[in-house]
Amino acid sequence: MVADVTPDNQQTEVFGFLRMGMNIGVAVGPMFGTTVFHSCSYFSNSIWYYAGFPT
Repeated sequence: MVADVTPDNQQTEVFGFLRMGMNIGVAVGPMFGTTVFHSCSYFSNSIWYYAGFPT
């Protein structure tokens, strides 16, 4: 889909930015998720309850 909406002379740059964005998301996503998970004590306790683990 990216190749369909970008001009031929800019496809390399656009795919590079797309790949960079995915790599940043893979690196930052778990850190952000862990921060959100630990900042909300109700959610962190209830998620273990629903998963079947004792807290």
